[in-house]
Amino acid sequence: MALYTIDPYTTIVQYNEALQALRNNLIPVKEFVSLRAPYHWYLDLPYAPLLVNYDAIEKGQLRYVVTKVKPIRAQDEYLLQRRESNANDLWKYVENEPLREAREAKYALFFNAASFESLKNISKNIPGAKIYYFGKFRDNKFRIALCTHPLIKSFANANSFLIEKDNTSKGFRKLGGAEGTQGNQGNDYRKVGFFEADLNYRIFKQKDYLVKYSETPYFLDGEYYPVKFQKDQDQKGNRFAF
Repeated sequence: MALYTIDPYTTIVQYNEALQALRNNLIPVKEFVSLRAPYHWYLDLPYAPLLVNYDAIEKGQLRYVVTKVKPIRAQDEYLLQRRESNANDLWKYVENEPLREAREAKYALFFNAASFESLKNISKNIPGAKIYYFGKFRDNKFRIALCTHPLIKSFANANSFLIEKDNTSKGFRKLGGAEGTQGNQGNDYRKVGFFEADLNYRIFKQKDYLVKYSETPYFLDGEYYPVKFQKDQDQKGNRFAF
């Protein structure tokens, strides 16, 4: 992965024009957003940009970038387009509904789902609680699920726990590493994007990054509620198939 920002040298209008030009020329591109000031946007490109000034991301900053939410429908594409008027509303671009719920909740758990049936069965035991499914990551090593109900600890296999937020414990972290190892902001999962960033850094080892969409499939009361996804261009096949 090679991330480049043109933000110091362009306006947001020019950024959007450059992004559209890349798409028009069929250049594969992914958008990332930094969680640290000045909150630059980065483009994951197969080679350094041509004809524009740019900065490559510093290695130490990779742990503080997350992917932009991917739109499902045309209206999502419009709402998620970068705008000057939304420049200070970072959450609109990096949080979908499950991640916003996790940030606002007192408890949240990323865990590795064993199977489709296991998630259905778990959801039967936690009435009214959604279990979101993000799909497969790290060469299918992880099937990422997220739940914000504390009872998930009683029904998910403890060996499947990945990153946990629990504000009844010191530092808003129980799993995922020692407190303070991300710096001053790192151990507070109430901040936009940091719960996800820890998953990328500690679990995926920055060899993969969480991909999230404007809608997410979920399990509720023993039923599965899928989303009609556009074809995922990040990998062959369907990310959401078990």
